Amino acid sequence: MIEPRTVPLASSELGSLWMTYQEKTMTYQMLKHFLRHEADEESRALLTRAYTDAGGFIEAIRGILEREGAVVPVGFGDTDVKPDAPALFNGMFAVSFLRMLAKITGGIGALHLGMSYREDVRRLNVELTNKAQNMYEDATELLLKRGMLTRPPIVTPPQETEFVEGLQYMKGHSVLHKARPVNLVETAHLYQQLETNAFGLELMTGFAQVAAEPDARRYFEQGLELARDTVDMVRSLFMESDMNPSPAPGGRATDSTAPVFSDKLMMYCTNLLTTFGLGGNALGTSFSLRSDLPLKLIALATKVYNFAQEGGKLMIKHGWMEEPPQAENREELVLSHS
Repeated sequence: MIEPRTVPLASSELGSLWMTYQEKTMTYQMLKHFLRHEADEESRALLTRAYTDAGGFIEAIRGILEREGAVVPVGFGDTDVKPDAPALFNGMFAVSFLRMLAKITGGIGALHLGMSYREDVRRLNVELTNKAQNMYEDATELLLKRGMLTRPPIVTPPQETEFVEGLQYMKGHSVLHKARPVNLVETAHLYQQLETNAFGLELMTGFAQVAAEPDARRYFEQGLELARDTVDMVRSLFMESDMNPSPAPGGRATDSTAPVFSDKLMMYCTNLLTTFGLGGNALGTSFSLRSDLPLKLIALATKVYNFAQEGGKLMIKHGWMEEPPQAENREELVLSHS
């Protein structure tokens, strides 16, 4: 085996390590707050495990970058969380947060694994993906056991196979035509949109209550409205097909308005979830065979994309956006010596 130090990090590996470091330092700081207020033993055990795992990945990435002679990102630190702040969320919201994060990091870890070539980076991404999958499993099981997670709609299993006959299957609603009910592949992706935005609604509520900057507070209020509109739109699609899902957020925002997290951290967390939502929307669009569904999902994706763009501008305005690593600017190097 070639020793890692004899093989330089590829550009894709530097980029993926930078992204993972940002997410893990954010998670580490948020878990500090959740752990301080978590009394339930099983929930606390999950949070403690996630906290330890995040710390381990932070140290592992820092070690790789330092051995490579690369600068370690700033990410997030102790100044991004108020240690004595009252609880911002109650119920089992912290476990719901872990479950949502496990969905995101599991997907990102698998994506980054496909961009990894050096043995130590591959091994790190394999471990990250495995831990995320295990956390998703354990958080889901605990939430179900406590009645804090609602399953997608239950339907009668099909008794025979069928094939599509005619293009009517692909038509959406019109004045003269009522669309078929959503099929179960479409249902699966729509429910993920519903569940993600039900969670996001509570997260945005809490963030809006404690944001320090007025424009950040308004931004989180916009996120709250976007999540609420998405929940209403997707639920109406289910209702048209005689299904009535009601995803539980797994906990709620308290009435606290005391600062907990820095605006920088909350903006990054929102951006991470927004990016995840855009990816889920794209998958849902690609698997939808009813012509009106992609149109609705694309319109939603446009709103989400614009929301993300406004968030980026706001982060730049306040100096909260850390710049990702980039390749050498050859033109600037040449000009600097001219």
